Amino acid sequence: WERQVHALVGVLASQGKMSVDCLRRGVESLDPYLYRTMSYYEKWAASMADHCVRTGLVPAEALRSAMGYVEDVELSSSGDAARARFAVGDSVRILPERERLAYRRPHIRVPGYIHESVGRVTKHHGAFPDPELLAYNESGVKQPLYTIRFLQGSLFWGYAGSPSDATDVEVYQPWLEPVPPEALEEEEERVRVRVLRARAHAERYVPGPGHDTRHDVERKACEAEPASGEVFRYQPLAEALIRVLSSDDSPYAVMTSADLRAAVARVDGLGQRGEGTQLVARAWTDDAFRELLLRDADAAARQLGFEPSNYTGSTGATILSVVQNTPQVHNLVVCTLCSCYPTSILGLSPAWYKSRQYRARAVRQPRELLQEWGVDLPDEVSVVVHDSTADHRVMVLPQRPANTDGWSEEQLRGLVSRDSMIGVERTLVT
Repeated sequence: WERQVHALVGVLASQGKMSVDCLRRGVESLDPYLYRTMSYYEKWAASMADHCVRTGLVPAEALRSAMGYVEDVELSSSGDAARARFAVGDSVRILPERERLAYRRPHIRVPGYIHESVGRVTKHHGAFPDPELLAYNESGVKQPLYTIRFLQGSLFWGYAGSPSDATDVEVYQPWLEPVPPEALEEEEERVRVRVLRARAHAERYVPGPGHDTRHDVERKACEAEPASGEVFRYQPLAEALIRVLSSDDSPYAVMTSADLRAAVARVDGLGQRGEGTQLVARAWTDDAFRELLLRDADAAARQLGFEPSNYTGSTGATILSVVQNTPQVHNLVVCTLCSCYPTSILGLSPAWYKSRQYRARAVRQPRELLQEWGVDLPDEVSVVVHDSTADHRVMVLPQRPANTDGWSEEQLRGLVSRDSMIGVERTLVT
């Protein structure tokens, strides 16, 4: 049923009946108790059911026993893309929630930990449909999307890694305001001093008796999440929605049962051709291809015959970016808002990637998290965390192992792991 739920989202999106942002808004709208106790795909099913009732795809009576109240949806007209106000290298500040009033709660596409922080624009991705309107099945002026780089020490007080460690976050233009370059320079100097002090304190600190370490607290929280394979309380809701939307005798079906089976087969086939390993191996053996991959990953993927976008249709295509590990930089991919992931290239994301523990600690404690994966980085290697979004998926290009000169692409592919393309593995074993 979980794979069917995943496939059903893709079908509704491809038919223009539901966007990914609609799905996310529905998940974010869940009662706090339900949000804490539902599994990952139970939340998807509840969100889809609520959306289908509100938009008239399914009558309320068909799901009333499993769903609560529903509300009307308001539609608006479309418009042109907003002019890009920022360029690469510009210093910007993220607006506080109270200052950005042109949205309706609870759907917010800005991670809470970056509000009021100062960072630098590192990339302009173009304009995309406004997710704050898509969440309500509306359309309007497209909004420019940027990658903003923040120093870890600026985001998290007490950060004790390297002063150069950073997190990249995709932010839409309405949440940005310009700041003078000297303001960012002053912040970077304050961060440097603060991180060095935090490091000195961390080296002296030992948890007192009777107190769990932060890692223990987060581990226990993660263990409290629904376990894989258990009986799911809200599974009947998911199965009821699947029957209503795909049964051959249902008057509200948007697909046939055969269509659903084909959609599930497509989900099962995601990433099964080894698309990610092929991209990496070709980049290791072809300098021109590597330059294309880092500059325009979508074009590079299509050159090898791969579709880089997770979905198309009215929702719009996702874009793929590839970031390169070097002797000086290690990249780590996460999605703190949901679990955005390049499924068309790497397949379905692993369960740990979707867990609250990984999503929280990847941005707050990237070095400690990587150490637990066996990646112990010296201070001279900066960690750059990439907090991806539904529109922009990120993959890591790992470093080529030594002593592999003369190896064929097929041999090199065997060295590349999924984890290395997420960033939780650095040294590949020959």
